[in-house]
Amino acid sequence: MSAPRPGDRLLTESNIARLTFLLAMVFLGAVLAVVYLRFHPTPAAAPGGHRSRSLDSPYQARPFLHGQAQAQTSLAAGHAIARDLSIEYLNHGYQWLSITDLNSPTPTKEYERAGLLTMSGELVQYPFARFLAYGVDHFQLADKPQQAVDWIHGNAGVVFLADPLSAPMLDARAIASLRDLDGIEIYNARLARDEPTNANATALWDRLLGAGHRLWGIVGDDTLDSSGPLSTLGRTAVDVQVIDQTPVLVEAALKSGAFVDSTGVRVLGVSADSDLITVVTSDADEIKFIGKGGKVLQTSHGTRAEYHVHWDEGYVRAEATRAADGALAWTQPVFVNP
Repeated sequence: MSAPRPGDRLLTESNIARLTFLLAMVFLGAVLAVVYLRFHPTPAAAPGGHRSRSLDSPYQARPFLHGQAQAQTSLAAGHAIARDLSIEYLNHGYQWLSITDLNSPTPTKEYERAGLLTMSGELVQYPFARFLAYGVDHFQLADKPQQAVDWIHGNAGVVFLADPLSAPMLDARAIASLRDLDGIEIYNARLARDEPTNANATALWDRLLGAGHRLWGIVGDDTLDSSGPLSTLGRTAVDVQVIDQTPVLVEAALKSGAFVDSTGVRVLGVSADSDLITVVTSDADEIKFIGKGGKVLQTSHGTRAEYHVHWDEGYVRAEATRAADGALAWTQPVFVNP
């Protein structure tokens, strides 16, 4: 038998290395598949090959971070400096804050405080509408509403139509035509004082949701003063669900709808399991479940309520009320896939 040639040895070692690499890739693929299925379970199939009914909820089993999404300083229409606003919000128990000055984002370093997370934001105004933009660091001109939405998203931002009932304003058809709009402002505390008929846009929200548009609702103090009789500081809150307290994760929560809105009622949890939607608050007296077209589906009394889905609602959102002072909380819609 002839002795093995050097080339034969190299070929054998090459084959072994190639086989080892392929086995490693197969193992890695299996691990990734398990991880994907763990976090992206495949919907169960009903008889005949159809997908089963499901509830599409933005919420997870996480605590809420108490925050404020709209305030203005003396650099814009307000009368307070950023530092004073941040101190007051911290004293009122807020854990995150975004100052939204008009057409000019205030650097977050100007209002950072220990114990208060800050996220960049601004109120961008055009002749045709106003938008709340989060995660952006500049203002950009736009000729049309869609251009405004596009540049905010193009800068990895989140965009909500602000004050949709107050001029300058878009009608429902124009709002519905906007691609990639993340949501609309459903309540503005300063407007509730100055233009009360234009402050609450939940009816418009329900109209858009009922037409099949997946939009989140946000609220804001829109305060111009840090204190005094004209201040609306502390009138609203946007509580987000995040696994860690970072601006990027707060922005992601706003984009995905993982938040609740409030004028005083504290929501502790929202869950959607099988055909059951559960809302838990700390201090509500009444909880209403609302579906397509703003129809009240069920009214429950107490701090906790459950709603069994009938699968024809389109979506289900909740409003919790405290009778003593009329304080409210709004959940985001859970979409019903029949």
